[in-house]
Amino acid sequence: MFSEDEIARRKDVETKMLRGEYLHDGAIALGHVGDVNSVPALLVVLEKHPPFNNGAMVCTTAHALAALKKITGADVGNTHEAWSSWWEEYKLDNSLPER
Repeated sequence: MFSEDEIARRKDVETKMLRGEYLHDGAIALGHVGDVNSVPALLVVLEKHPPFNNGAMVCTTAHALAALKKITGADVGNTHEAWSSWWEEYKLDNSLPER
């Protein structure tokens, strides 16, 4: 369970990331305090910093992928497309926790 401070921090980080800001440090932070509702913020990272064709990626992308895997328990690949598809399916099959 997260403390009130951690929840407030998570919401602040998500808001910034959804605006395209604070992506590197935000991805790291959400790896510690994120929950399933943090997925859209992490998807911004994958959209703005996709892995290269050879599979290499900037560290921001690696942090976002690590956070996604930790938060969701899923491993659906390294692309925005794969994770977006997973997210859409997840939302259909699960009710999201209240914020």
